[in-house]
Amino acid sequence: MTTRLILVRHGETDWNLEGRYQGQADLPLNERGREQAKLLAERLRGERIEAIYASDLSRAFETAKIIAEVLGQEVKTLESLREVDTGVWTGLTFEEVESRYPRHLREWRADPLGVKRLEGESYLELFERTIAATREIVEAHPDQMVLIVGHGGNMKCIILDALGVGADRAIEIASRFAPDNASLHILQYDEDGVLIQTLNDVCHLDRLPKK
Repeated sequence: MTTRLILVRHGETDWNLEGRYQGQADLPLNERGREQAKLLAERLRGERIEAIYASDLSRAFETAKIIAEVLGQEVKTLESLREVDTGVWTGLTFEEVESRYPRHLREWRADPLGVKRLEGESYLELFERTIAATREIVEAHPDQMVLIVGHGGNMKCIILDALGVGADRAIEIASRFAPDNASLHILQYDEDGVLIQTLNDVCHLDRLPKK
């Protein structure tokens, strides 16, 4: 049995533009983000996608909804597909975190996998819940194509797991890979394991004006 996952990172938000930690803040797409989602929907038109899952945060759900309307599908939301909870960092730039929480930032940098953001989550928690959700989706859809719309953190976790990278090395490797807004990634799961077919494809965004 073969399951193909199409992974999509949500479209752009204003905080993406400003370089602010979004975490689990419930931000909508901006106008450019909506245009990105529409172009992605057109890219996927005609694909035999049989289920669509999304984070329940607005930026991911809105991206998924735009695609679902073109494909004639419904969107199933999962809290387990949310971005990592960045706690008190939410809404801040890295420079602001560095200025306001220097001691905590040093502790986090020493162990970014295990140390939780203040009032938030650790990357280990994000990794574990994302992978658990992905495996449940794959098992529920044998011989089907499924779309998952989530966040940059989710994309990294799923792809690293597909590469056989355990949580212990996830942070080291994740820092070398940055999924773009409205990017597309395709993975194939079967009895032999996982085949990564496409990574960070954004050719559907070529029609957007350059920033």
